[in-house]
Amino acid sequence: KKQEALEYVKRVEAAVERLPEIERDLIRYRYMCRNYNYISDYTIYESKIPMSKPTYIKIRNRAIKSLYQMLVK
Repeated sequence: KKQEALEYVKRVEAAVERLPEIERDLIRYRYMCRNYNYISDYTIYESKIPMSKPTYIKIRNRAIKSLYQMLVK
């Protein structure tokens, strides 16, 4: 089980690396850091990657959809 989990983590990390830069940064800041439980979407689009909320949501959704497509195949 542990080996299986490690392999899946590697697949996710490799998929994130293939995303466009803005999507990759967004996913890393929001979901791939130690403090992900304490970082909100608001923190990301207000300070880490300044943009409007609708733009943030559009980019985040596109990134998640792309990751899903890469990982399901």
